Amino acid sequence: EMCIRDRYQRRVRGEVFPARKSEEDGGEGRTASEQAWYQLATLLVSLGIGIVGGLITGTILNLPLFKKPSQVFDDAEFWEVPKEGVPGESVSNGRDHEMKQI
Repeated sequence: EMCIRDRYQRRVRGEVFPARKSEEDGGEGRTASEQAWYQLATLLVSLGIGIVGGLITGTILNLPLFKKPSQVFDDAEFWEVPKEGVPGESVSNGRDHEMKQI
């Protein structure tokens, strides 16, 4: 059993986390806790990049350059939408213009 565990630990150390290999085997010789800190730092950097990217995107989309909808969930403001009812009849959408039948 000790032999199997030893082989497994060497395999995990070498294949899954190559930096944990000993320096003689071409790795960096990191301990398990050092590897954990590297992974935590990588996770925090990734989250930081995602959050900053989202904030930049949100700021850009809030610029006056982009048209904001006057009524949320109303596709008629941006698209030609079919009316509900009998095909061929025109219908008013409550504004000063009629929707185009598709």
